[in-house]
Amino acid sequence: MKSAYSPQEKEVVVERYINGESVSSIITQSGVPRSTVYVWIKAYQDKHCGKEISAQNFRLLENKVKRLEGIIEILQKVDCTATSPLDLKLYALEQLYGQYSVHMLCDALQVPRGTFYNHILRNKRDNSWYAKRREELRKDSANI
Repeated sequence: MKSAYSPQEKEVVVERYINGESVSSIITQSGVPRSTVYVWIKAYQDKHCGKEISAQNFRLLENKVKRLEGIIEILQKVDCTATSPLDLKLYALEQLYGQYSVHMLCDALQVPRGTFYNHILRNKRDNSWYAKRREELRKDSANI
């Protein structure tokens, strides 16, 4: 057993591991202690992978996957795309309102949430409070 290994020797061992060779076969053929091989592999992963796998990161990734799956479901259910006219997108999202979160709905068809909320809550269509109030004001201004 050597006390110091060259960077080339370390690279060869890590490359073998990355290419799918088991740690057991690497240590029997190279003579490098198991703990040393694992230290080299961890150093390589920390250097090249960037993010550490932790419970928090795992939960974040799970939530991201659920969100993206929901967006895919929405896109499969609607008859329009993100490049469709806004009126078509708002009508399609209105049909799914309540089944999915507003954030997911708006992200799926790239509609600003404020625009969607204005459409749903203020409901500026013909039978809404907005239209009735506007008609009253129109009548009042005609009487003056």
